[in-house]
Amino acid sequence: MKQVHSPSALVIAQADSLRFSVVEFLKARGWIVHGMRRIEHAPSILQSLAYDLIIIDSKFPCLFNAELLRNAIERQTVPVFLITNSLSSDLAEEATEHGVFLAREWTWDRDLSYFLGCLGFAHFGSIPGAIPGDL
Repeated sequence: MKQVHSPSALVIAQADSLRFSVVEFLKARGWIVHGMRRIEHAPSILQSLAYDLIIIDSKFPCLFNAELLRNAIERQTVPVFLITNSLSSDLAEEATEHGVFLAREWTWDRDLSYFLGCLGFAHFGSIPGAIPGDL
């Protein structure tokens, strides 16, 4: 029997409620998830641990100044999912230029489910027995 490894994600969000919600959303779907509140800790974590996905809350100032995050985005070695209030902001435009997937804060769960399917994580993107649209 072929063993399937659980994908892993790093969730970086200042707001506890958003961070906890995203972490629990992914854990319920079989992901190994680490959540962090402070973006300045991300470069050292990313140097030592490999993730299949990075999810970031757009409310961080100077988001793309963290060197390791910029490298991950520009090289597209790790898919990045950005949760934002505005898809038309300068930050959102810069992010899309680097291949980052954007989601509105109020629809992040639906958008993330779709994104996981596009990445080939469909079997990790749903809860067994759940009805589509129940998210």
